[in-house]
Amino acid sequence: MAEVVAPSLNQTSANAFLNTHARMSEITARNQLKTKQHGERVNEAQAQVNERSKLVQAALKSADAALKTAIDKNQNNAELAIAIKAATLLLGKVLKG
Repeated sequence: MAEVVAPSLNQTSANAFLNTHARMSEITARNQLKTKQHGERVNEAQAQVNERSKLVQAALKSADAALKTAIDKNQNNAELAIAIKAATLLLGKVLKG
């Protein structure tokens, strides 16, 4: 009688399995890296949005203070127009980045 031998993968099938596993591992690692990089870009963009929001709020407060000062001192219309123009330019610069 022939000796019973447990079934095993032949070399070609084993190599195919190992190659497939290695490729899947590479794809998984690459996808994790891309996900991490995307997350970093999102966080950076959010930080920029927050910074610009703070700059806009500061510009609005500054413009409001300038207008109140001009009104409180009963300055002439030309000075008030200059304050409005300065506030507009400042806001435009902040919004354009």
